[in-house]
Amino acid sequence: MAPVRFEMLEAMRGVAPCSMGELAQSLDRPADTLYPHLRKLLRIGVGLEAGRRTGRSRPEMVYDLGADDFRPGFGGSSHASVAAAIDKSLQCMTAIVSRASRKAAQAG
Repeated sequence: MAPVRFEMLEAMRGVAPCSMGELAQSLDRPADTLYPHLRKLLRIGVGLEAGRRTGRSRPEMVYDLGADDFRPGFGGSSHASVAAAIDKSLQCMTAIVSRASRKAAQAG
């Protein structure tokens, strides 16, 4: 999974249910760059459309987590493909922790 999706999930744990604008603000990223990632999270069932609410100028969609415990299934996969998936996941998580640590250090 793309590192930004892990970031989105982590942010949603703290702010969901939330609008895309609120999610983008919590990640300090433009909302339009997050929509493709959100669509993927919705498609796999990790994110959910939780309804609509009145926004500043128009109604806005509200999103929530559909799942908070992720356990990938590797049934029938080769040892090498499982190891590669785990390595990629750890690289993504390490990148997220590194960015969060830098932001925290900059913020004091």
